[in-house]
Amino acid sequence: MQRSRYWLAGFCLVVLLMPAGGAFAQSSGDGLAFLIPDLFSRDIFLFEAPVFDHSTHFIDEGERLQAAGAAINQALVSQLATFPLTSPSGGFSFEYNQALGTFERTTDSFGSLFAERALTNGKGKWTAGVSYLSAEWDSIDGLDFDGSDLAFQLQHQDTNQDDGVIDFFFEGDIIQATTRLSLDTETVTAYFNYGVTQRFDVAVAVPFQSVDLDARAELDIQRIATGTGSPIHSWDASGRTQEVFQDGDSSSGIGDILVRGKWRFSGQGASGWAAALDLRLPTGDDEELLGTGHTQAKVFLIGSAEWGSFSPHLNVGYTFSSGSSDVIKDLPDEINYTLGFDWAVLPRFTVAADFVGRTLRDAVRIRSVPDEFLFCTEQGQGPFCAPNAVGSTLRPNLEPYEGDIDSWLGSLGIRFNPVGNLLVSLNGLWYLNDDEGLVDEDVIPVIAIDYTF
Repeated sequence: MQRSRYWLAGFCLVVLLMPAGGAFAQSSGDGLAFLIPDLFSRDIFLFEAPVFDHSTHFIDEGERLQAAGAAINQALVSQLATFPLTSPSGGFSFEYNQALGTFERTTDSFGSLFAERALTNGKGKWTAGVSYLSAEWDSIDGLDFDGSDLAFQLQHQDTNQDDGVIDFFFEGDIIQATTRLSLDTETVTAYFNYGVTQRFDVAVAVPFQSVDLDARAELDIQRIATGTGSPIHSWDASGRTQEVFQDGDSSSGIGDILVRGKWRFSGQGASGWAAALDLRLPTGDDEELLGTGHTQAKVFLIGSAEWGSFSPHLNVGYTFSSGSSDVIKDLPDEINYTLGFDWAVLPRFTVAADFVGRTLRDAVRIRSVPDEFLFCTEQGQGPFCAPNAVGSTLRPNLEPYEGDIDSWLGSLGIRFNPVGNLLVSLNGLWYLNDDEGLVDEDVIPVIAIDYTF
């Protein structure tokens, strides 16, 4: 029996190492976290016309390109690296029966993959496991990555220094910059939980992250003042009005490690209350989008009960963020809340459902707002606009701002016990609100396997 336990422990490690075999092969260059800012940190040079040179008239004096790239990047990084990890607690809970001299299970249910119960492992009992999660991110703050939502405008320079863009007439042209992103992540998490006493557990979760990011900036000259076919503003001699900047890379490696202590201070059996402290350490490379570069401390209260085969649970807590990083200047604090149940449908089969919520406080957000742009509708004498020939148009602009983000996830899964103390979990996560924060619009699959010794 002892040999079989060691064999199973080795098996868990092999399962962990197989998908994470390339976990320490970092991407080249300045780091994945700088890909978007670097894409936008460039001057814009149009075609140098032989008669009157307009090639430098759209140099980004206001650094709107850089500001938009930095805001998008800050929002992505701060949410990507803080996505909830699977619970490191075991699905089995034991209590020593002194009369019989053996350990006995304290509940029929196996708990949830994204929520905590007041139950502890049991003194001397430990759990080892591994989970896998895959996500393809679609939007941020309701702005689609593959559409035209991430768009903003670059205005023409005030070439005659009259504090306007009407005279000269050609100053009314603008360049619309549309950003398209492709962002995929995979997370393999190894977790270990040990019962120090009957009421106190310690646990650690070690995530291995893989991130693929492709960014594309499409710059389209909008000839709202000079007119269609005008040779004044173009990317080349053919009169082309569209240009594309693009870049892509990937990275993989260890993420931010989580260390936990959980103390059950009330209750017997499956019902009771516990308090826990999670420390999420800055072990991931924030320049490769693998971590935050900040330390997070989450303090939370755990309540659970058991009514026959049905077991409700509640988690409420607060996450404090501290530290500094060149990538993320200020990581937002979080309010954390989870409500759900696990139901032992059969002795070896549990169904679990949860509402997993968190509020990121004063986080960097992005919104698209309509801006009014003036332009000359009729050319007058020479390069000047005709008198009173002024029109306007509304175009979208990206605006970074600070605000709370409510991220709500639904979680539904099954946990079954095929043999011994082996537990297999199949779970799905999906966003209940798709207009706040970073969102995957599809179901996020999660697979886990663990064994309690």
